[in-house]
Amino acid sequence: MSPNNKLLKFIIGGLFIFAISTSAGIAKTKISYWTHTYDPAVPVNEVMVKEFMKMNPDVEVSYDHVPHAQYEPKLLTAFAAGTAPDVFWAGDWLMPKWIPLGLLDPVDYSFWGVKSYKEFVNLFEKGAMEPYIWHGKVYAAGISEYNTFSVFYHPDDFKQAGIPLPSETKPMSWEEFAKIAEKLNKFDSSGKRLRSGFESVYNVPIWAVLILEPQIRQIGGEIVKDEQPQFNSPQMMKVLNWWYELKKKKVIDPSFIVSIGDDFAHGRLSMTIAGPWFISWVRSINPNIKMSVMPLPVFKGGKRVTTLYSWQWHVASSSRHKKIAWKFAHYVATQPLRWWHKVRYIEPMKGVISKIVKEEPLLKTFEEDFKYGKYEFRSRKYYKLSEILMRTWQRVIMEGMSPEKALKTAQKEAEKA
Repeated sequence: MSPNNKLLKFIIGGLFIFAISTSAGIAKTKISYWTHTYDPAVPVNEVMVKEFMKMNPDVEVSYDHVPHAQYEPKLLTAFAAGTAPDVFWAGDWLMPKWIPLGLLDPVDYSFWGVKSYKEFVNLFEKGAMEPYIWHGKVYAAGISEYNTFSVFYHPDDFKQAGIPLPSETKPMSWEEFAKIAEKLNKFDSSGKRLRSGFESVYNVPIWAVLILEPQIRQIGGEIVKDEQPQFNSPQMMKVLNWWYELKKKKVIDPSFIVSIGDDFAHGRLSMTIAGPWFISWVRSINPNIKMSVMPLPVFKGGKRVTTLYSWQWHVASSSRHKKIAWKFAHYVATQPLRWWHKVRYIEPMKGVISKIVKEEPLLKTFEEDFKYGKYEFRSRKYYKLSEILMRTWQRVIMEGMSPEKALKTAQKEAEKA
């Protein structure tokens, strides 16, 4: 065959291959990305996925999200079935069980331009990455949502009731807080409740931990110590007694609340406890709302302690495309100001919190409460124990059961968990 014929055959062959690849589409590396549903966050995730695929045309990222109540069961089912997503959100409370089981891939530090876990951890605020370190490795690409809890309140309700506005940085006592909540309640002439001075979320296990655990720790107690449940401790008794008195005096009424966000936004609730994300939620319902924030109260004679919890990005150890997964995780996890401006999620990369406090005055209190934050209790039985804590709380504030009886039952349940 002449050189010209060989060249012609090569060109025709190349054109044939190009035609096939063009019509059928070039094979792409496919990865999956899962999060729980949070309305402000979903469009941000969708846009970031599109941006990443545009920058990496050989990659296809499928994004899925479901409501929080369904999300963790879906994740657990996927891992059990061998169909876990490549990149996903998870809560810090899962780490004591998931990391030792080998479900998570340790961070590929190269994407962050560092060489060790110490250098990587140093990119974040002190203590923020503590739950994700195990045997000298880090198992989270970054924190998507970093939270402590403070108290949101309506300043106009305080003024109308003749109550001085609280400090933005110095906490009041829980004892004083209870008295203020009682004064802020509003009833009609028939005794029907029109407004609650204070309510919380009472029907979600993690909320029971986030609300009660700081109170318990403030007076020297723990929910779990050395993997042993402490439901019969004097500290737990004091905290449940505080709530029992709120119910007994009709300061709170769990049946009155529909949604703390909606109720607060529409003036049916004067005070509630929540994280920085509450700001965008309430403003999305009532853009003209006037609200303020005070520090989480402290029991008289107690030590100032607040809660810490987070959601973060992970790469599954079962991912078949770990390099691509880590590249994507790095992309979505290293845009903290974007997450703040669009979603009001705080990422604790160094220097971020001090920047956003200048933009949002309500964060001044949170910045202070973060200093006293402590992550939730660590236990492989977190789900069971948090559910027991929630049921115990409900027995006291919904059923009127005595704290002594409720905690005796809870300790037995926890020991069998």
